[in-house]
Formats: sequence, C-alpha cells, structure tokens
Amino acid sequence: MMHRRSIHRALHVALGVMLAILAVGVSARAQDTSSAQEAFPAPSDSSHSWVVRLAGVAGAAACPCGSPSLPVPHQRQLFIVGIGLRQVLHVDASGGFEVAYDPQLLPLIISQGTADDNLHVSLCKGNHYCATKTSSSPWTTNAMGFGILPLGFTVLTPLAPRVRFQLRGAAGAVRLSSPVPLMEGHKFNFLAEASASFEMRVSPSVALTAGMVLNHISNGGTSSINPGMNSRMLEIGFVTR
Repeated sequence: MMHRRSIHRALHVALGVMLAILAVGVSARAQDTSSAQEAFPAPSDSSHSWVVRLAGVAGAAACPCGSPSLPVPHQRQLFIVGIGLRQVLHVDASGGFEVAYDPQLLPLIISQGTADDNLHVSLCKGNHYCATKTSSSPWTTNAMGFGILPLGFTVLTPLAPRVRFQLRGAAGAVRLSSPVPLMEGHKFNFLAEASASFEMRVSPSVALTAGMVLNHISNGGTSSINPGMNSRMLEIGFVTR
C-alpha cells in the first residue's frame, strides 16, 4: 500500500514539474512577442527544440497473451515521462515539411499490475506459455525506473498556420525496480515505440502536443523467456524553443 502511494506521489510530482516548466517557458518567452497581432514565426526557424511529454495507459493486458493456461487481467498501468532535445535535420522551405532527430531521456517510468512471485511461467509446446499460480490474482507488482531512447526520429508536416501533424519512431532501453511483466523476465528491458500526434503552437516559442503511442517493452530474448508488454498509450506534452 505504501509503495502504491509512493508511485502516485511520484506521478503527481512529475506532472507538477511538467506544468511548472511549461509556465516558466511561457512566461520567459512572453517578452519576445512584440505584438499580439503579428503572425507566429514558422516552427522551422529554430534548429532545435526541447520536448517534454507524458504517455500513459490504464487497463492494458500484460503478455503472454492468448494462452489458455494463463488468463491475463486487463488491469495493468504504464506511465512514461520523456524529456528530449529535438534537432532539425531537414526542412522543406516551400511546404514546411520537417525531419528531426529526436532522442529522449525517460527520467520516470511507472509500471503497475504486472505478475508477482505467485505466478511461475515457462515455455512449453513451442511458443505456448504454461503457468502455475499460487494465488488467485498474482498481478500485484509495481515498479519504477528510468530509460533512454537514443534512436528517435520525427517527421512533421503543417496542417494549418499553427497546427502540425507528426509521426515519431524511437528505440532504446529501460531499467525498472522489478522484472516486468513476469518475474521470469528482466529488470533491464528494451523499448520501442511509434507515435502519431498533433502539435499546436500557442505562442511563438511554445507548442502543445497530444496523440497516441504504440509502446513495446521486452527483454529481447536475454532471459529464459521473452514476455512483453504492448501498450496503446495516450500522450500529452509540449515543445519549447
């Protein structure tokens, strides 16, 4: 119970930090606006931008999925905070199309509702998972950790004067306080994700973002079995330059 309270407290702190950074960024950049009537400059005028995002999902299944011997409850939660420096690689001056290198640090990852020591899983009959439970609900593990996404690229295209659509792909690694999604897994895992989102500028230097992320976490075959977590996550954030 205390561990769950600490996770919720950490999440609230992370949200508070994000809001504080956004408030400071808006306040600091407000002096740069000479007139409210002037059009906002094109986002491509800057070669780099700071990106802060929060992605989260509740009610997702933890794999191994589809195994008759291992019914998995849809009660898992996953939250990821990302901070990165986006560097523009190419800009199409005529249409505003942009390609950027987008690595990110993940200072806070929160995972809730994965398997505990009361569930033992092994491979049997090829890729079929066999499980032995000593509890009616062996899904009580909560873990916290951090990670890094050194491989990240974003493609952005304008839809309106202040709105852009963006596609992003990234890969890296994470380290959690407990093995996920099963105890037979590892604390160290690999992460890959792809996202589609919209970016709306609210000032010459700040844009808000919102979209969906497809996230995958697994040990990449470095353990005796390779269970994974596939998550469809909602994402919000902001970009400042």
